Amino acid sequence: MAKQKLLFSNLLKTGTGSGCIVLCLIPLMLLFSGLARATDILPNSPINLQQQRAEEPLGSTKQEMFSSLPLSPGDLVKITIPGKGGEDFTGQYEVNLEGNLEIPYLDPLPVLGMQREEVARKLQAILLEKKFFRPDLLRVSVQVLEYSAIQVTVTGEVFQPGRFLINERNTSSTTASVFTNAPGDNPLNRFLTIALQAAGGVKPTADLNKIEIVRNGKSLGIVDIQGILTGESVADVPLVAGDHIIVPNAGKFQQALVRPSQITPQQIPLYISNLTDPTEGRLNVQGSQQNSVNFTYGTRFSQVVIAAQCIGGSAVSNAARTAVLVRSEPAIGSEKTLAIAVEDLLQPSLNDQKNPFLMPYDGIACYDSDAVNFSNFWKLVGDVVAPFSPFLIFFNGR
Repeated sequence: MAKQKLLFSNLLKTGTGSGCIVLCLIPLMLLFSGLARATDILPNSPINLQQQRAEEPLGSTKQEMFSSLPLSPGDLVKITIPGKGGEDFTGQYEVNLEGNLEIPYLDPLPVLGMQREEVARKLQAILLEKKFFRPDLLRVSVQVLEYSAIQVTVTGEVFQPGRFLINERNTSSTTASVFTNAPGDNPLNRFLTIALQAAGGVKPTADLNKIEIVRNGKSLGIVDIQGILTGESVADVPLVAGDHIIVPNAGKFQQALVRPSQITPQQIPLYISNLTDPTEGRLNVQGSQQNSVNFTYGTRFSQVVIAAQCIGGSAVSNAARTAVLVRSEPAIGSEKTLAIAVEDLLQPSLNDQKNPFLMPYDGIACYDSDAVNFSNFWKLVGDVVAPFSPFLIFFNGR
């Protein structure tokens, strides 16, 4: 700093014009001086921006990974290598159980989880390494003729966790045979959303922002599919055989998830009984005699009680009826029962405790009021006494 002051003093002595020029240059000198000091403190190695970036969710910013679907056992591919010698490798091949392609003159080629573009590059590299072709003459094309059905596992916050077969084909379809010789396939049912549907759909407690996919024992990352319910753009994740989908618990009940969607149930089966005379175990819901009745997902307890005709009629005999909800969750060994007067259900209530949303396989029963029970009791007494009434008349006459 002392040297800068001395330089400034000497320049002023050189003249007024020169001094003005120097005064204009001083700010630039100070700026470059500051930049030099800032450069001195920078690390010698470049900054690793990858470490500072948060983990990117799978299926949103990584859409480029899914230009084509990964291969699984049973997938049928066509390899084409034009030119002399290519006929020895050209043909149709099926991915075997180990996830390999068995190509003549080559060791088994692992392709499980690979896209067709990757397979083409890998096969080309192997053929060049083994000197089957000259580099300037080799061209490799890989086409997927048919994607097979795959088995995946879904656990966590879904209604029916377990192992499922998805992308099954209807071989009896007449339209399927028309395009037998056409290259390419469009496996609409080998994606994450289809697996969640196969597992009965996600529960209202599912955390849609943190779904995890595990492949070959390694996590592929976190998937955020919340946009499916909000109308945002979501990249569905393609699956391969053996994938494990884990749906975590959000730790709270989310009302927004209780409606039909691509990842929630469209309809739910409910067991309903509204029988004054429970003979033959038949239901009395709109004439149905099935074991269960389907309702739109998102239906509340009060709406089903109304549909079951438990409400209405004579206020004296029906106003005091009772509705009972039985909810069983075998997966966690839980069973809950809620009994409430039907008149209370008619009161405005969106309380999830008093008037809950119904879940698959809930049971609903309606019990008669005391007035109806009293009437039925005396009717029963009359039915019991009626056969003996002629004897009573006979004995009273004597």
